[in-house]
Amino acid sequence: MKILAEISEKSLGLTGDCERLGSDYELRKSARVILLNKKGEMAVQYLSNYGFHKLPGGGVDAGETIEEALKREALEEVGCDCEIVREVGMTIEYRNKYQLLHISYCFVANMVGEVGQTKLEEGEIEEGQETLWMPPAIAFEKMKKDKPGKFEGHFILERETSFLDEYLKNNNSKQKHEQIQYIEFLSNDIERIKKFYSGCFGWEFTDYGKEYSAFSGEYVDGGFGVGEPVKGSVLTVLYSEDLETTKEKVKKAGGVITKETFSFPGGRRFEFEDIDGNKLAVWSDR
Repeated sequence: MKILAEISEKSLGLTGDCERLGSDYELRKSARVILLNKKGEMAVQYLSNYGFHKLPGGGVDAGETIEEALKREALEEVGCDCEIVREVGMTIEYRNKYQLLHISYCFVANMVGEVGQTKLEEGEIEEGQETLWMPPAIAFEKMKKDKPGKFEGHFILERETSFLDEYLKNNNSKQKHEQIQYIEFLSNDIERIKKFYSGCFGWEFTDYGKEYSAFSGEYVDGGFGVGEPVKGSVLTVLYSEDLETTKEKVKKAGGVITKETFSFPGGRRFEFEDIDGNKLAVWSDR
């Protein structure tokens, strides 16, 4: 696993040394997770009594693998099961004040099922720990601005921002060469079409005057301008982790299924028209 950062009091600008060669350290290993829901938001633990944010995760117990510890911590701190997608990287902390060598391993994981009851430890409750959901880029900005109210917080924030920086660099699909970055639709009723897509997919909009409204997603942005919808133009294809549920949302919002679910070599998909007659498709590899 790639080492993303080596952190010490000295590297953080605190009073203290860098690593002490030849010294005895107590070893601690932990698992951290960038845990994503179906909206592409990530779970963030906010420590309200200390004023900073961190990733879900914690120490690896005796006999556990890193992956087992990650799933246990996600269930305890966030209240959900998860499926690990890939590695992000690792950090090494030399907390000389406590003679602690702390190695953290970070993974990306998708939430499985719904969020249930958490099982926080007494110390986590005393910290005022609560789960917030937000886009990864927003979480990164919040952590960079945080001013931790305890010594360990400086190490935690440097560690977490190292993980998120690596994740965001590898997931910034908006700037990839010759990839779709923005899509535009025409609509003769902006408010009506906003309501449709909010109901189907939870899209959030920003209005720019009365004749244009933009939406932003993790992988592609777009907007709706005032005009007569053009049928039969370029087909816009969306991805879904749960094709059947998405299909029901489209129908409930007033969309018309124009081609029922069918299989193709890469997965399954269906096609529909929105309430203005724009033609779209939704596919899934599941």
